[in-house]
Amino acid sequence: MKSTEEPTAEDAKVLFEKLEQTFPYKTLGEERWYLVAIAALTGGGQPEFAGTLYAHLVEGPHYATSEARQALVRRLREALVKSVSIVGVCRPLEAIFNIDAVQRVEDKDYSFSRENWQSGPENHARGVAWLDKIYKHNRTGTIQSLAAHKDFGAPVQ
Repeated sequence: MKSTEEPTAEDAKVLFEKLEQTFPYKTLGEERWYLVAIAALTGGGQPEFAGTLYAHLVEGPHYATSEARQALVRRLREALVKSVSIVGVCRPLEAIFNIDAVQRVEDKDYSFSRENWQSGPENHARGVAWLDKIYKHNRTGTIQSLAAHKDFGAPVQ
């Protein structure tokens, strides 16, 4: 593929096969290379290949059962949820929609890992400290510019 051409699903499959063969699984554990791939594809502006990644993964022997495929989706979903704080919500949502489009009905996982989650002052303090690390030069200005748009300001404070 030339760099001026849009990547295809076939290009993505070739990439996934190469990653699977060469990624340093000793540091992440076996069958975890795809977490880096989904984060990179989504954050890099190619969330439409998330469905291609999922389809590639479920072709393998590790995901022969519906339960295994549901566990896979939970891991992919968690990686996408965690990427929201860095790339925003739109791309991870697009990625999950693309996964959903290729999932079998019996493989859908309706669990909700944050069902009983509650934020407290300690969690808020950790979040603010983390945002300060990422956006240390821009956070104050962003908060000030959202003073008249508090619905958007609340998530970044």
